[in-house]
Amino acid sequence: MSDSIISTSPKRNRCLAHGAVCMGNVLFGAGNVVAQIGLGGINPIVFAFIREGFSGPLLFFAGLLLLPRGSMRVGREDVCRMIAAGLSVFGMNFFYIMGVKLAGSSTAAIWQPAQPIIATCLAVMLRLEHATCLKVLGIVVACTGCVVYSVLDADDGGAPSTALEGNAALLLQGFSGSCFYIAQKPLLKKYATICVLAYSYFTATAVMGVIAVAVNNTPALLDFICKDCEGDGWRVTSDAIFGIAYWVVIGSMISYTLIAWGNKHIDISCVTVYAVVQPVATTAVAIMVIAMTAAPHYGLRGFAMSDLCALVIFAGLGLVLQDSYAAVKLSLLEGEGPASVLASSVVVTDPNYATLSFCA
Repeated sequence: MSDSIISTSPKRNRCLAHGAVCMGNVLFGAGNVVAQIGLGGINPIVFAFIREGFSGPLLFFAGLLLLPRGSMRVGREDVCRMIAAGLSVFGMNFFYIMGVKLAGSSTAAIWQPAQPIIATCLAVMLRLEHATCLKVLGIVVACTGCVVYSVLDADDGGAPSTALEGNAALLLQGFSGSCFYIAQKPLLKKYATICVLAYSYFTATAVMGVIAVAVNNTPALLDFICKDCEGDGWRVTSDAIFGIAYWVVIGSMISYTLIAWGNKHIDISCVTVYAVVQPVATTAVAIMVIAMTAAPHYGLRGFAMSDLCALVIFAGLGLVLQDSYAAVKLSLLEGEGPASVLASSVVVTDPNYATLSFCA
């Protein structure tokens, strides 16, 4: 999404940002179903390498075509920050893969809402935003719903013996995701969304490529990561093409562009709290696929009592959104000017950017 497309009022930008972040997470949730249907038998490390390897160049060329000339150039003072964002992308994908392998896909899906807690703590520590009672309460309620969902879902089937290590990997994945949104926040004030994402993927591709080569040349690691690979970690079947295409075009280019654009206009805590939508979207899409296909429905799970926890999840999300709305209303009443309509502004002095205003 080009940053120049939307030139409306700050209030409208803010509403669109919430919608963009929500839709990005819905597409992520749907992608979990696509992955289960079409990505069986492919080395997950190679899949991540292919996903990142295609997404970066495609975003870069899209930027060259859609943005004004010179928009894809990065200043030398921002190279380290771009690399940090790219390493965070690698961490998100790599630790997610390890978490799924060690703890299972259901646990991995439910762990995603840990990001709001981690991101909010980091953002407050770095003085990027203020912590309010309503915001913290909303995040706690939403994440509690996800934890209960996870426990009830785990009771339906045995947990892997490596669940502890898997949960540790998923914790690191949540930390990496939070760092990604924090690292890109100041970059989005200076560069187009597509530019920031493209260079982030370039870094992630380089690191994931090294990991892929190491895993595929170490039989013990390859057998651990992908038992279905049968010694050929580079194999990609024709059945996986649709899944790869979905995650490159929709799960990477479109979803991350929507979320990154939203990150430019709203608080990091608001951006990350929408991760609670992912398991709900996954269940909804799975139910639709089950209704339209014959048994065994690709091994998908239908509605279960644990899914009622979605009501708690959305209640927490509603509290966070209410806090965001209250911040906008307060800034209007205080007459801080149109720039503050986005919400309370926290001014942060950065040696690379002079003074940056991080708006909620």
